[in-house]
Amino acid sequence: ESVLRTAVITGAASGLAFYAHPMYAAVVLPLLLVPSFVHRAEWRRWWLPVGASALFVNVPLLVWNLRNDWATLDQPADNGSTYMGRLVVQFSQVIPRVMGLRDLDGSWTLSRLVVGMVLVAFAVLVTVGLIDLLRGEPAGRVVASAVVLCWPILAIFRNTNFFADGRYGIVFFPFVLVAFVIGLRVVAVGIRWITVGAVVFVVWCLVLIVPWVDANQGPRRGDPNVDASEVVKLAESRGFDSIAGSFWWVLPVEYLSDRRIRGGVEGEPLTVRLPDSQAMVESTPDDELPYVFSAGDEQTNVMRMPIGSYERVEIGDAVVYLPQTKGSG
Repeated sequence: ESVLRTAVITGAASGLAFYAHPMYAAVVLPLLLVPSFVHRAEWRRWWLPVGASALFVNVPLLVWNLRNDWATLDQPADNGSTYMGRLVVQFSQVIPRVMGLRDLDGSWTLSRLVVGMVLVAFAVLVTVGLIDLLRGEPAGRVVASAVVLCWPILAIFRNTNFFADGRYGIVFFPFVLVAFVIGLRVVAVGIRWITVGAVVFVVWCLVLIVPWVDANQGPRRGDPNVDASEVVKLAESRGFDSIAGSFWWVLPVEYLSDRRIRGGVEGEPLTVRLPDSQAMVESTPDDELPYVFSAGDEQTNVMRMPIGSYERVEIGDAVVYLPQTKGSG
């Protein structure tokens, strides 16, 4: 009974992780390895309840995807990255950015010497922690499996080539931190653990987090949706019910307009989240389709009409191109 209950909870938790984002499979699958090996012969008490509960919590996701061409499982358009390239990126780009050692533009936040010392110390402590986890209880091996095996699975996803803000570090970094803390505890044996932990936490904040936030925080405060809301007002005031352009703008515009304005992605990254809206935008006449891009990244080459046929309007961090001859076609 205990194994069955654990299997149901494990399957449901794993399914919820996948529901949140398919990329969590990179840690869910390794996490399942150890308990699945232990219960490898228990089909009724382990494999069946794990699979059934994982499937059950994903029923809404599966139904929605069946109706929308599996949109949430779509990969970004091929951006020229390779599997090995994406694997290397996890260590050369994502980890340093998650730790606050690289700015959004890729530059190092500290001197190369300090960066090197921090990365080496971090790697050593994580390795020590992994060794201790592997030698200890089965629960430790579960965590160690996630740290060791997540990288080759993550590299399968083309999403990981978008590393500027280190977003996909959220998949693996919690487990890496567990190994780091365990390694710190092993190395600091004989020293009061609460003192060591507090010192490391304060140093981490002062050296890595505060400088990064200070350098990368936006120039403005307040409502982060204010620009997208103004784009909605502008489009509706001109009578448009569709908009194309940047992935980062068309989805907020559609959401904030309560779908009165449908958004379709054109340009890079070419990631379609809402196939029904995309189809509606693609069928919109050329002279009835405005475009919205990020300031500094105006991909005007994707616009259907000559650039002179549009009125250019700057709204904060957004740039909107409105057809000047709406309805003439």
